[in-house]
Amino acid sequence: MPCNFQTASGFYPWQTTIKKEISTSGIGLHKGDKIDITLKPSEANLGIRFIRTDLDHKLTKRTILANYKNVSEVSAASGVVLD
Repeated sequence: MPCNFQTASGFYPWQTTIKKEISTSGIGLHKGDKIDITLKPSEANLGIRFIRTDLDHKLTKRTILANYKNVSEVSAASGVVLD
């Protein structure tokens, strides 16, 4: 999808969002648990956010901004290297 950088708004002129809500389910990568995921359109300049719907809806800390500073553990991750 082409982007007109001169008319795009916000700090990231290439930002876009999805047109409509989509959902799917499957098997989680690391634990193998059944998971459900829903992607929803967002307002401009809010960034990517993860909202934990498996937690009590009254909790204020259910939303996590997608940012490297919010990574707490990567022990289940895989890495690739060149020898």
